[in-house]
Amino acid sequence: MRKIEKPEVSLDHPDVVKGINLSTQLRADFKAGIRKPKTGSHYTAFKEILKKTHKNKCCYCEASLDRQHGDVEHFRPKQKVTDEDHRVQTVTVDGQVIDHPGYFWLAYDLDNLLLSCAKCNQASKDANGEEGNSQTKGKWNRFPLENPQDRACLNGKELTDESPLLIHPLFDTITDHLKLASTGILGAKTKKGEITIRVLDLNSENLVKSRRTAFRDGSEVLVRLITNRVNNKFDEAREDKETIWKIMHEEVEFSMAYWLGFTVSLAKLEQPDGFKAWLDKVVANVDTSFSAPSAQR
Repeated sequence: MRKIEKPEVSLDHPDVVKGINLSTQLRADFKAGIRKPKTGSHYTAFKEILKKTHKNKCCYCEASLDRQHGDVEHFRPKQKVTDEDHRVQTVTVDGQVIDHPGYFWLAYDLDNLLLSCAKCNQASKDANGEEGNSQTKGKWNRFPLENPQDRACLNGKELTDESPLLIHPLFDTITDHLKLASTGILGAKTKKGEITIRVLDLNSENLVKSRRTAFRDGSEVLVRLITNRVNNKFDEAREDKETIWKIMHEEVEFSMAYWLGFTVSLAKLEQPDGFKAWLDKVVANVDTSFSAPSAQR
């Protein structure tokens, strides 16, 4: 998991304006007594914007979405809310205790929209083909809080009153909650990190293997670049430069692991005078000549 950029979209963008209007109507419906306002699929209009800010990778596991259909994920669920163990959450509204209907008024809010892979976003099934038990992986409707009584639902509680137990890749500092080993295993520094890893199954066998490979590749690329330059293997050196560019611009899958491997390798290298300036020049040259994936999307 890596921190992502906030989309830069004007408030007068037609899709944003439509989202605001839909949200306003949903709020009015709820205030009028409709306890389960029905959201539409307008949030999918923001998918292309999210692809750019997310580098077309899953916001949680960092797997590329080039080979799969990415989901527009609601950090705060839009239709139903459960805790980390799929227990339905309740709130008090106008003196009545009801099942939380979801954060429907945030259904089109870009601060609440992320891009994820289906495995992270959707619920897996257990051995009996059932969803929604403590063994089920995937975020789905889960949104645990440190203090569930602080849960907002247009009921006098504000979002700022909530202390989520899932990492938000847009607003949280990832390294405050997670640490990555060269083995590819994610460790938790906090309770939020621990629950995020468990809910999203971020230490699945495939993800650990992929991160381990990324760490190895990241740790080898700089040495390989230097070797290829010394041996006048210019085509190979160019490929190495492009890889370094992708690592530094987080264009690769599992960039957290790539970056860790790269920085470990950099720290171990004997760095003569001018080495940093040389490396900056390498990246700058690639910046101007390499046709980066992000420029093509």
